[in-house]
Amino acid sequence: MKSDRSKIKENLLDIISACEDLDEKDTGSGFLTGRAGVLLFLSTAYKEGVFSDSKNKLESLVNSIVGEELSREAEKSITLCDGQVGIFYVLLFLYDSNLLDNSKISYLDLYDSLIIEKVFSEIEENNLDLLHGALGMISYLIYRFNLGFILVDKMNHFLNGIIEAIDRKKISFQEIGFVWKSKFDSVNDASKFNLGAAHGLASLLLFFSKLSKLEKVSLNFSLLQTLITGCLSTFKIIFIQNVRIQQQSIFPSFCSFKEVDRSNSTRLAWCYGDLSIGYSIIMGAKSIGDKIFFNLGKRICLNTTKRIHKNAGVLDAGFCHGASGLAVLYDLIRKETNDPLFEDSIKYWAIRSLKFAQFEDGLAGYKTYNNDHIEWENNYSLLEGISGIGYSYLYFRNRLNNDLLKSLFLI
Repeated sequence: MKSDRSKIKENLLDIISACEDLDEKDTGSGFLTGRAGVLLFLSTAYKEGVFSDSKNKLESLVNSIVGEELSREAEKSITLCDGQVGIFYVLLFLYDSNLLDNSKISYLDLYDSLIIEKVFSEIEENNLDLLHGALGMISYLIYRFNLGFILVDKMNHFLNGIIEAIDRKKISFQEIGFVWKSKFDSVNDASKFNLGAAHGLASLLLFFSKLSKLEKVSLNFSLLQTLITGCLSTFKIIFIQNVRIQQQSIFPSFCSFKEVDRSNSTRLAWCYGDLSIGYSIIMGAKSIGDKIFFNLGKRICLNTTKRIHKNAGVLDAGFCHGASGLAVLYDLIRKETNDPLFEDSIKYWAIRSLKFAQFEDGLAGYKTYNNDHIEWENNYSLLEGISGIGYSYLYFRNRLNNDLLKSLFLI
């Protein structure tokens, strides 16, 4: 019987092969939803030495993405998920990995002022979304700064400005917590705020925590600490009111601005739910040195380990809300808490992700469950498809310490 490690390697090579066969005409150029994400995965595999005969494919993907992005500039959004910022992010990664020379990315300098202006307008419109709003754009600009493309003084001014702008948009929650409106979710219910790591409060808490550790800049740490504590307090309020209710999860997807929502159970996932919220609490607590909140986050995460496949709501292997993303998230939590009690969950979800490769007509055996259309489909994307699954396997096989992925998913 094959070992789990050899099976991961075998599935990883199958995923690489499937991504190499990608028909570029049938897939959009977006980062989390299309070719740019596939390019990030393949280039990381190439950089890590997992395969060495596909540089032509990398160059083909680069040329197609850059060409389409420039030719359709006026039509494209500027977001991280499927817009220009996401593509720019991947091009910077290729440059940082010595797979692209400076001449291919020098034009990105022209976009910095535009993106900075867009960030402030998105904050003003309550669009703090990671995938589709201000947080994704800010993460890109921080990456530019870390690579030396933005001067320290300019970055200081920008980051302190956005901290103050986000602070002005906060709403008091039950007197001690802070929450924010969400433009992205307002089409659903403007009376509620999002709690998740993709679109809501958990992403803000992780973002503030990362800012507090950013080097080379002088930020208003007192204000950051206040915002972090406010986020933590909101989660504590919801935890206290929901923990004794006999439901599969403690935290709902959304919560009313006026009272705690007790009716909405959530699955295990990166994008929302107890696990990523618990992780965000751990990271927020560590950033301000608060042991009480740290223990709360750890308790929430440990509570999720009781949820096996049948009641976890996990239907496929994808990164966003599937088994491979859970394996990575549990591993990160183990590292942050130094608690071996998470080991079984890491192994369980890693093995579970391998077992999802069961479709004869799938991509490397994998299909993604489309909840909107209630059907299984082939999906190459980083967010929900095989390139995200492959990236998770790279993480485990090569013990990646990938700051880019951590930055993109705020993990």
